[in-house]
Amino acid sequence: MDNERRLQILENLSHETNEAWTREWREELTPEELDFVAREDDRYCDGVQALCTAILIRERVRQRFQPQEIEELTTIYDHCRLRLRDGRMFLARLDKGGGLTLDEIEEAC
Repeated sequence: MDNERRLQILENLSHETNEAWTREWREELTPEELDFVAREDDRYCDGVQALCTAILIRERVRQRFQPQEIEELTTIYDHCRLRLRDGRMFLARLDKGGGLTLDEIEEAC
């Protein structure tokens, strides 16, 4: 598959909706193109999951800490870096049960 075809497929992917007719183009793909589309679909799903996870983490951090306690809350893929005004810094993530886990980070010199 050449670069022009790859770009055409990416364009088609970007215009898909829940309407079946927007996905009809998939019926004409070669096996190589089907593999490419499957990888792109997986990347999209991974990205949406990471975004949703980060949103949940941010909500849980804001439930646990008062706004005046938070110096910085930065999203890093599906985690967040939390810096409190008292100088402590954490990697905030969800545990397997969906609870908030804070791993303390030592600042580098």
